[in-house]
Amino acid sequence: MALVLGVCVGDEIYAGDDMIVIDELYEDGSLDLTVLGQSFHINDERGIEIIPDVLVSTGVIQWNIKQARLVFKAPRRITILRSEMYLAGKANAGIPAHS
Repeated sequence: MALVLGVCVGDEIYAGDDMIVIDELYEDGSLDLTVLGQSFHINDERGIEIIPDVLVSTGVIQWNIKQARLVFKAPRRITILRSEMYLAGKANAGIPAHS
């Protein structure tokens, strides 16, 4: 089963400890994101492996240029969280967050 998150430009999401940043949304339903210093162009045609075992695509939706749906397919052992949830968990555990 896939995880679907609504995203906007500038949103940060963590897959494990790797930060994913949404860089740009396009009218055709695709988007650009950056992870580990590498940029990816994502669309709804096929999943792209952005980090090992994590495939990402966009959802087929009525397109809104200000928001998109990002579809993750990853094993359950890889936690996928919005940045605020990831950072709150790190703070509660007393662990410094990555910059």
